[in-house]
Amino acid sequence: MSAAPETRKPASGKETGSQENGKAGSTSTSDINQNTVNLQARCSPATKWKLAHPKAVWAQAALRSALKRGLISQEPCAECGALDADGHHDDYDKPMQVRWLCRLHHRREHLRLKCEAAE
Repeated sequence: MSAAPETRKPASGKETGSQENGKAGSTSTSDINQNTVNLQARCSPATKWKLAHPKAVWAQAALRSALKRGLISQEPCAECGALDADGHHDDYDKPMQVRWLCRLHHRREHLRLKCEAAE
């Protein structure tokens, strides 16, 4: 005699999936949008930035991967020659085309771009 495996219900006691409209597991677009708004309200500023700038996140990940694989090599800062430099993307559609800038010059470049955008 073998025992039947027991099935567990979620801790809340409710079945999984949305059953408000009568279809188990279906989710409407308004539900997704509301969930995104709720998620953004609870997350850190860095996470909010990542959600708002998916192309930038993609370009940074592509550059990081290329560096790790040895497809591209880090260079010194183009302004001052500092060895510890970040890749600055002028165009996120071209993730391998970067200008290498130290943290100071990278911040100045973003400040310059922000000021230009405000004008």
